Amino acid sequence: MMNHKSEVVFTFDLPGFKREDIDVDFEGDMIKIKAKKRKEVVKEEGDYYHEERMSSDFSYESTIPEGLSHEIAKIDFRDGVLNVTIPKQAKI
Repeated sequence: MMNHKSEVVFTFDLPGFKREDIDVDFEGDMIKIKAKKRKEVVKEEGDYYHEERMSSDFSYESTIPEGLSHEIAKIDFRDGVLNVTIPKQAKI
């Protein structure tokens, strides 16, 4: 988590995941991130049969610092890196 003057940015390296594999939720003062992928490879060549199953899971939960407005959070996933940017609320 990087705390800037006007926003907080959560950054996660998630190589091999696609955007549709990732779920970002806010519940109360919590941020919850889950990523899950499954892959199955089956090869048959003559008498040769090969089956391979792979799975990867990632989860993260944290309390959001006070004074953040997660209702207008920006979520960006590019090249295996997830950035969740949450602006700080302006003080009146």
